[in-house]
Amino acid sequence: MSRLVLHFLVGGLIVASIYHYATVAKDPAFAAILGAFPLTILCCYIIHDRRTLGQYAHNMLTVLCLTFVTFVMMIGLVAWTQLHPVIIVTLILGIWTLLQWLRYEYTRT
Repeated sequence: MSRLVLHFLVGGLIVASIYHYATVAKDPAFAAILGAFPLTILCCYIIHDRRTLGQYAHNMLTVLCLTFVTFVMMIGLVAWTQLHPVIIVTLILGIWTLLQWLRYEYTRT
């Protein structure tokens, strides 16, 4: 089995497991653990150059910090508005994308 197919299957398994635990098993705590599965750390296995690995880790820390900020925004929107969850998630994804694009354009390292 090719690595690409294996990566696709692992990703699909993780997403399907998150769906199952969040909606069927009604265990959002475990679903959150699965959702935060550190794929970013697993990706480090394929980066063999130490300098590139250091740059990757530095950039990933910035991405994760911006992701944290958008999650805080999402919690606020869920708690203090009556917006439909699909609208909230779509808005948060748009803000996250904009923040990541701005970070990428103006702080490449």
